[in-house]
Amino acid sequence: MTQMPVDAALFEALPPDAVLLVAPEKMRGWSFTLPNAKAAFEALAKCNDSTVKLWGLDPTERSRIAQAAEPKRSPGDWISTSDYPMSIVSKGAQGTTTILWTIGLDGHVADCRTVVSSGEVELDKAACHAIVARGRYSPALGFDGKPMISHASRKVMWRLPGTWSGK
Repeated sequence: MTQMPVDAALFEALPPDAVLLVAPEKMRGWSFTLPNAKAAFEALAKCNDSTVKLWGLDPTERSRIAQAAEPKRSPGDWISTSDYPMSIVSKGAQGTTTILWTIGLDGHVADCRTVVSSGEVELDKAACHAIVARGRYSPALGFDGKPMISHASRKVMWRLPGTWSGK
């Protein structure tokens, strides 16, 4: 799966039936017609705003950020099998935790909290502990060029040690 950040202004100029062209380097590529693309993206934006509100954040925060916070190293390396709490291995607990955190003016992570629980408190706590300990960013910048507080979220898939299938 590939994620591509897209400027919200693009959606305003998007024709009702857009065409997406995926053309990897040195390949012919593929073209996909996206019927009602503009309406779909508008619905997705509304859904995103509702989720952000549910999590206690201001959905207009993104519009005040000129440059998003950039992780100083790959967030995929911030949590590993060694973070799985050994105290609950015997339970066989597994699951997916969704966490949300604040990125401070200095790029440090703070205020991590679970927004969707794995069903196991120890796994949820371990996810936040690892992100706070290892997460470092170049902070987001406002349109005035000054650092500003921002937020990030992530799903953490917990699997028993020995069954880990990747980051």
